[in-house]
Amino acid sequence: MSRNSRSFYDLIGAFETGVMLFSSAGSCNIERAPDTLLAREFIEIADVEAGGGRCTA
Repeated sequence: MSRNSRSFYDLIGAFETGVMLFSSAGSCNIERAPDTLLAREFIEIADVEAGGGRCTA
């Protein structure tokens, strides 16, 4: 097995850690994440729908 290979159990553990981090993040952090991706040009906005609230914190 190569050094970069992970076992199935390692992958499950990494997934569970990601889920825990996501669920512990505040809603404002989750709303800011797309703004960060957009600023770094990892994503682009194709269309915007009216409505929805914005976090003020």
